[in-house]
Amino acid sequence: MSNANILDKLIMAAKENGISQKQLAEVAGMSSVGLAKAKKRGSINSANLEKMAAILGLRLTLEAANDQTESIKQIKSGQFFTQINEGSQ
Repeated sequence: MSNANILDKLIMAAKENGISQKQLAEVAGMSSVGLAKAKKRGSINSANLEKMAAILGLRLTLEAANDQTESIKQIKSGQFFTQINEGSQ
């Protein structure tokens, strides 16, 4: 998920909790104009996202997109990066 998608979700969560975009921006140390620009360009600093999530009682986390067992086996055998490179050709 991109930072832009995360930002959209945080803005929706803020609205659901009665928090304006201006208030959300201020928590992150941004102006409301800065937040609007970040939303428009689809790029925002992850530290700002973390601050926004915290005010909403949320936490940003990473999780595996799929089963890691096969990838771990391929990394240990030295075949993981070979397969990636072959796939990009």
